[in-house]
Amino acid sequence: MKELLVCLLVVAWLCDPVAANQTQGNVNAKVKKAKSSAIKEEKGVLILKKSNFDQALRQHKQLLVNFHEPLSGESQTLSIEFTKAAEHLKAVSFKVHLGVIDVSKEKDLAKELNVTGSQSLRLYISGDKQNPVTCPVMNKASSIITWLERRNGRSAELIKDLNQVEVFVTVENVVVMGFFKVLFVLIDTDEHKNGRILEYFRVRDVETPSVRMVNLTDNVQYQMQSEEVTSDKVTAFCQMYFDGKAKPKLQSEPVPKDWDKRPVKELVGSNFEKVAFNEKRNVFILFYATWCKECQEFFQLWEKLGQVYEKHESVVIGRIDATANDINILSQQRYPSLMFFPAVFSEKVVPYLGDRTLEALVQFVENQVELAKDEKAKEEKEREKYIEAQKSQEKIKEEL
Repeated sequence: MKELLVCLLVVAWLCDPVAANQTQGNVNAKVKKAKSSAIKEEKGVLILKKSNFDQALRQHKQLLVNFHEPLSGESQTLSIEFTKAAEHLKAVSFKVHLGVIDVSKEKDLAKELNVTGSQSLRLYISGDKQNPVTCPVMNKASSIITWLERRNGRSAELIKDLNQVEVFVTVENVVVMGFFKVLFVLIDTDEHKNGRILEYFRVRDVETPSVRMVNLTDNVQYQMQSEEVTSDKVTAFCQMYFDGKAKPKLQSEPVPKDWDKRPVKELVGSNFEKVAFNEKRNVFILFYATWCKECQEFFQLWEKLGQVYEKHESVVIGRIDATANDINILSQQRYPSLMFFPAVFSEKVVPYLGDRTLEALVQFVENQVELAKDEKAKEEKEREKYIEAQKSQEKIKEEL
């Protein structure tokens, strides 16, 4: 049995609990206030709008939102099935809550969330408003329920403070807690179901046994430089990581000779940052996986977008195989993933979460180009102020 040993960096922060005394009157007042600000619910579906959306994100760890367009036939059909799914999930006390936003009424909120399509489901996790999971097209209640159930397997809890420890120990019948810098995982590479894990770490069969370290905060990988796996060498490898001496394992395909000759530029790991973080170019990049059927279907639309901007002086349309090239940014962890890199001095990244049509993509690019112009103008003013300040300091030193 060939094996892959993966070291996962787990960092926990512990802070002292702060005790606070409250009178019964204050408690009753808070309960009364909470009841008065409760979000309206119809048949298990939360009615969301701009005034209560942030509240819903705070109250519900997982929130599946249906962006509903009343005048759309497809949206009406989805809304009916969405309600059926909500009623079922509420009846079984499922931990994901469902909500709906009428985009015809909540235009400001839809714009803020970059919602452009008439039919859209998004899953918001842990109150993260900026990085929802865009759901696949689902027109049946059963499909929605199945998709949510598959995403909600049993997982470990990250304990952040002592109060959470007390609650966790009290509620659960059996509790196992560990305080470690590194979590060690042994993976059987002969097991077929582990194929996706090997793909994630880009481990080939001929490379096993092998040891990888991954920091789950930024998904950067490190490889132990040894053909022999022993306890002493693994210990030394981990210590190198903590001492800051381990070098990230960055993989790149060879740069194609004609990578920049077509409307859509073919990027790889070694030329990605040079192209993406160019203050003179606005770069819109498709991150795809070769095994992803949805990506293959999306290529034709992306090619059309490339043709629209083929001769544009400041816009570049590109794509990169994210499974074959390592890059030092966090994508949306779902393929196809679209990221816009504006022509500014700071290394800024704007994820695209809107409708996947040519019109919507073009409108997004045009909007981002204008925003980049304004932001770059502000940056240039700040740079000028900094240069003038430096010159003034040098002049003062000369006079002294």
